Order: sequence, then structure tokens, then C-alpha cells
Amino acid sequence: MTTRPRPLFFFVVSCVAAVPTAALGQTADASPDTVWLNPPAGEGPARAVTGEIVELTGETVVMRRPSGQELSYEATRLVRFETARSAELLKAGQLQEAGDLAAALQHYRQALRAEPRRWMQRRILAEMISLEAALDRVELAGGHFLELLADDPATPDFYRVPLCWWAAAPSRRLEAEAANWLKSKEDVARLMGASWLLTTRFRADATAALEELKRSIDRRISRLAQAQLWRTQIATAGEETVDRWRRELAKFPPDLRGGPDYVAGQALARQKRFEPAARHLLRGPLTQPEHRRLAVRGLLEAGAALERAGHVRDAARLYREAIDRFAEEAGVEAKARLERLREKAEGQDE
Repeated sequence: MTTRPRPLFFFVVSCVAAVPTAALGQTADASPDTVWLNPPAGEGPARAVTGEIVELTGETVVMRRPSGQELSYEATRLVRFETARSAELLKAGQLQEAGDLAAALQHYRQALRAEPRRWMQRRILAEMISLEAALDRVELAGGHFLELLADDPATPDFYRVPLCWWAAAPSRRLEAEAANWLKSKEDVARLMGASWLLTTRFRADATAALEELKRSIDRRISRLAQAQLWRTQIATAGEETVDRWRRELAKFPPDLRGGPDYVAGQALARQKRFEPAARHLLRGPLTQPEHRRLAVRGLLEAGAALERAGHVRDAARLYREAIDRFAEEAGVEAKARLERLREKAEGQDE
């Protein structure tokens, strides 16, 4: 008697995409800005503060009240904010939600040129970084990320750092730019450079840089460098090593785990540990949809892992999710996989 695989409902959940308009505020008119702040003790409902947002960084929110008084709050208390946006910025958000990334990027560029508020310029730049990376313009995304970090070292958008988490051959332009990043005195630039050069003729230099960056005093950089080095061991790591990676992942900042979990998922799949592989591969699509290329790979590879584990219906749901959310990047491949599953099912019914 054949045992029917148990349903993996905990794998297949709705991957809610990030809403760019929410990230940039909600209002399109000249109404006063509003921020919602959690109480200092963290208990009770968020309260609204109205006025003008003077500054918004990864550390501080500064509001100017109608009286002219400026009040400063810790950024960790910020729940959300609303602010006036230009027509260009509204259009950019609409195009981004509709999946027209190239057009959205163009409107963000125009909005950035016209935006007088420095803090809002950073918010726009953050959206541009994600779009440039999704459109395979990583050299532009990396340059803009360095600009963003220079203006706000504690940026809440650090998770947008454009790193490579799979075996990829960078374009000549990207390879040249990555080589320049690798020579930089800035740790984050070296991290980006090493990431994109790890599977090229500069592998030795990239590996050496990552070994140094593992000791960075910036925990974000040290953790990401550590996970980048795991990429070099995917094919050779044993179960004990990969299980150690999985324990280490619990120590990573949650918003930086998408790429590292993808690496762990790849290693688990090679070891034919398909169910845990799918869990790790899905973290990127679930928690960091802004990294579209990583999210696409995660959905498709998690689907493949579930197929091999015998959870065909769950795999099919992931392929449909890929089509619905990332039609341009994943549509052809996901549709082909669904068709193959359909033909296989029909063959079994005959």
C-alpha cells in the first residue's frame, strides 16, 4: 500500500508582494505629514503625530509640529507614515505594482530629480535600487546603494544591497564595476564586489575579501559575507555542515535572510532533503519580494524540491504563484512545469 504524502500547507502560503506606494507614503495632496509611532514601552496602540517630516533615517524621525517645535523620535518606533507625493511618484508606484518595471524606473528617476526633500530622495532611491537589480542593471543598483548608505549609514533599506546568491556570469560591465568595488576601502562595496566575482576568474580575490569581511564590526556585513562563502561549499558540504548553517541563520537579521536561506536551500536539495530545502528556498519570496530575481528562483526551486518530495499539488501552487507575481521573469518556465505536471497526471489516470 502506497502512503500518500501529507499536504504541506505550511509551505504554500500567499506571498504578499511589497506595496511600493505604502513604502513611500499614501497621500498625493499637500496635507500635513503624519507618522504613526509605537509607544516607547512597546505596549498599546500606535499614535499619530501630524506636522512636517523634517528627517527620516534608520535612527531618527524628526517632526516639525504646526507650532514650529521639532520633535525627535527613535526610528524603531515608526510604524508607517503618510506624506505628499508628486504625480511622477504616484505613477511610478502604479507602474511598479502593475509589473512594468522599466517604465516605473523611468518615473522614479524623474521624481527623484524633482523631489526637494532629502529624506524622500532616499526613499525613492531605495525603490530604484530594487528595480535596477531586477532589470539586471546591477552596476547601477550597486552605485546607488553606496550613495544611499553614505547619506544614511543606518538605512532601513540595507536589505536591498544587490548581492549574487547563485552561480552567475556577470556581464563585462558588471564584472569591471565589481572589480572596482572589490578594491574599495568601504566594506559594503567590497562585499558587493566579492559577491559578483565569486564565480569568475577573480574567485581567489573574492574569497579572500569575504574571509576578511566575516570579521567586520558591522554585523550586517559580517553575516552576509559568511553566507556568501557558503556558496563555495554547496556542492561539497555534508549534512552536519549544512545543519550548522541552518543554526547560524537563526542569528541573522530577519530582513537579511532571503539570500542566505536560498543558499542553504540549494545545499539541502543537493542532499535530497527536499522538504527543509523548500522551506529555506521560500524565505526570499515570502519575506523579500523586492529582490525579484531571488524570489523567482526561490519559487521555482522550491517547487522543484516539493515535486521531488512527492508534494505535487503544493509544487503546482508555487508555479502558479510565480506566474501570477513574476510573469515576465518566470512565466515561461513555470507554465512549462505546470504543463509537464498536467501531462504526468493524465498519464497516471490512463
